Amino acid sequence: MNGTLPVLPSDYDALSDFLAGFPGETNPRSFWLDRFALWWDRNPAFRAGAERGWLLRKDGTVVGFCGMVPSWFQRGGEETAALTATTWRVLPEFRSQSLTLFLAVLRAARDTVIFCTTPGEATVAVLKAMKFQLLPRGDSQRSVVPIHASRVAAAQLEDRWGGSVLAGVLARGLDLWSATRLRHLRHAPSGVEVRELAHADVRFDGLWERTRGRYANTNVRRAEVINWFCFGHPGMRKTLLGAYVNDDLVGYGIFRLNAENRFGLKVFECLDLWPDPAEGRVLQALVRGATEHAEAHGYDLLAVPHFSSGLASGLRELGLIQLAGRERRDYFRTEGRNAGGMTEANSYFVAAQGDDGL
Repeated sequence: MNGTLPVLPSDYDALSDFLAGFPGETNPRSFWLDRFALWWDRNPAFRAGAERGWLLRKDGTVVGFCGMVPSWFQRGGEETAALTATTWRVLPEFRSQSLTLFLAVLRAARDTVIFCTTPGEATVAVLKAMKFQLLPRGDSQRSVVPIHASRVAAAQLEDRWGGSVLAGVLARGLDLWSATRLRHLRHAPSGVEVRELAHADVRFDGLWERTRGRYANTNVRRAEVINWFCFGHPGMRKTLLGAYVNDDLVGYGIFRLNAENRFGLKVFECLDLWPDPAEGRVLQALVRGATEHAEAHGYDLLAVPHFSSGLASGLRELGLIQLAGRERRDYFRTEGRNAGGMTEANSYFVAAQGDDGL
């Protein structure tokens, strides 16, 4: 068959061959088969009969693809299955038909929220033309804790001046300065225990029900969703830290190692941070727990993006260093009920939106 067709399980083999062989792609066929399992087969938000995305076929051969990944999202206080556009790829000789794939995805998302959080340069222009907007967040900065000062200092000097004997001096100064600035992280808050978890249990459901009213628009944070996001892909597991008071879950953070940066540093990057506001010590405990984890594993830097202005203020009070973040490319569009109703004041978007973080 030719034309634009919905992706079916019977297409997985041909689609994985297409993606693995796409110009410039380095991931093998097995990687893409694992992605399909994560996006659809193991995804708690995917329902039988739902669309997975769209293929472009010519003489029976796959020549283009644009996928859709569902995720549970709270929109206007009610849970719905949002969609993410992902992996929009068309062979050069068929680019004139590329837009038909994306329009098919938009039609499927006409009654919900659609995210596109990892677009390339060309895709950004298309998104803006189709009235996508950047997610409403506090700012684009991030707060950091230097873990391995000498490597952080050397990377900064190498980037700015091509290397320098001043790296050791700068590292010692950074150690002294950060030790004073981050003094609030020296001691664990009394009564709060932070644990690394291999599974999110029913206490995550309780935390979500207690705290979901904080924001009208945000990710659903039930246990099944957390387990899928953190542990659904065997090759891309995250670190899940839970904060407990008297064995009750009062907050959590999700982190991953990111070594793909221009400095070559091992950055322990926060993807989601969700403390119970009724427990004022949780943010401090989670940041301290993440710092200890990064130290134990030989990482260079802990980085927490400013998901909200309130979080930015809390991190500033703890003494974390504020740095400029990466250029933002996290876009969304919503129509129908609650269209235009997502603002910074009533929303909380993290680094787990769309396929960013997956």
